[in-house]
Amino acid sequence: MGAARSASVARRSTFQMRLETRLRCGLVPNLVGVRDQRGNATTEVVMNWNLYNGGCNQARIRQQMNVLNRANNLCD
Repeated sequence: MGAARSASVARRSTFQMRLETRLRCGLVPNLVGVRDQRGNATTEVVMNWNLYNGGCNQARIRQQMNVLNRANNLCD
């Protein structure tokens, strides 16, 4: 029953916001003929929040709740 409860909590995590930080850097050869190279760096902060996914997240949660209810009924 503990595994079913954990899976239920994991299904609900699809509604949580995901925050990522990304760092990219590299050297670019100078095409003008100057001997030095240019360096560039980019930093991004990306926030993803799935507000509505066609109802499939709700369907997965209902399915997991049915599994949890069956597990509870078997233990009783």
